[in-house]
Amino acid sequence: MEQLRELVVDKNKIKQFDEKSFEGLRSLRELRAEDNGLKSLLNLGPLPRLRALYLSVNRIAELSELDRLRHLRHLLVVHMAQNPVARKPQYRLQLLHCVPSARAVDGKEVSTEERERLEQIAMTDSKSNAVYVFNEPPPPNVQVTYMTPPVATVQVPASDSKAAEPRTERRTSQVEFDAPGLKKDRAQSAPRRQSTDGRGR
Repeated sequence: MEQLRELVVDKNKIKQFDEKSFEGLRSLRELRAEDNGLKSLLNLGPLPRLRALYLSVNRIAELSELDRLRHLRHLLVVHMAQNPVARKPQYRLQLLHCVPSARAVDGKEVSTEERERLEQIAMTDSKSNAVYVFNEPPPPNVQVTYMTPPVATVQVPASDSKAAEPRTERRTSQVEFDAPGLKKDRAQSAPRRQSTDGRGR
């Protein structure tokens, strides 16, 4: 089995591959599993030398399933026509994004324009961790995460000038960071005591 180069399992009612479906098939070059009712690409591998993959006429429906093909780094030909996922607008581009080595998808050669578009997507992904500062509301295609600024509060008790006269109020100095790079200092002090003659001390 280790020297097997082509495997055909068409029309075998295979709903999903198990963990040992391709164990030991390290020399496999071509896999045909069409018209089986497959709903997932889970456990499709390891197949380090696979060059051609035929999965047409199955039930694969989600674009996220295409991510399971990323480890097939030498795949050149992919056939997934007549799957529900193949009817989605971004199917072909997403497949090429997951399998950049592919030269033909569903019998159609990958064009130069598609390659250029994939390069643009790769450049966008490389900038996904950038920090943006907006003076106006951000555009709808940019995802923004808002963070609550830290607030620091320091309380300092005022010194008592008269030991015999108890004081229940404290002088408080509060520092607030209302926004990144903006600091405000506020001082809150106890109200001045009124003397019997109406003058403040």
